[in-house]
Amino acid sequence: MGNVLGAIGLVLGLLVAPTVSATPTARPTKKEALLVGDSVMSILLHTDAALTLLEREHPFLLRSVPCQRLISEGCKPFAKDSSLKMLQMNKGKFSNVVVVSTGYNDLDDASFAKAVRAITGEAKLQGVEVLWLTYRQAGNVRMKSVSYNRQLFELEKKIDNLHILRWCDLSNGHPEWFTADSVHMNATGGLALAKAISAAIGQLTTT
Repeated sequence: MGNVLGAIGLVLGLLVAPTVSATPTARPTKKEALLVGDSVMSILLHTDAALTLLEREHPFLLRSVPCQRLISEGCKPFAKDSSLKMLQMNKGKFSNVVVVSTGYNDLDDASFAKAVRAITGEAKLQGVEVLWLTYRQAGNVRMKSVSYNRQLFELEKKIDNLHILRWCDLSNGHPEWFTADSVHMNATGGLALAKAISAAIGQLTTT
């Protein structure tokens, strides 16, 4: 356990240009990380620089769908598969960590802890760590996010494969990363998100 804030703030200030190798390297048979999320994380799908950075540092599977929910069907027909279902469907396709940025569409505050335990439990069965992003305490999700973040920090003390990436803290003071609702990101925010995730994965101890 333990927060992975560490040196991420410093990393966010730096973007290293990709190194071009004269000799192509073989792609790994498994990706390193599975990324699950709703429309907040889905900015990565539309930010080429963010995808390039992540793929270079920590090859990944991105299974982010707008309206995705944690353990129940999403709020739109195309988002039927929850984060938990995505984790189960991609078993064996990645090796080290599942990154979770889902929950903004979940409605039942009382079931949040149950959802965290279900996802971390499945991850433990698969032998992978869980890196969970805190929620932006802004806009029309402010009150829900305060509760979710409080519960996350309490659960982190009890669940040994749960690690927290303090996205709310890291993104505070950066209105230029966000659209008008202060929760969804623009391309600049998407790149910042990719840097934060990459740095946090790099700080995890995985088997």
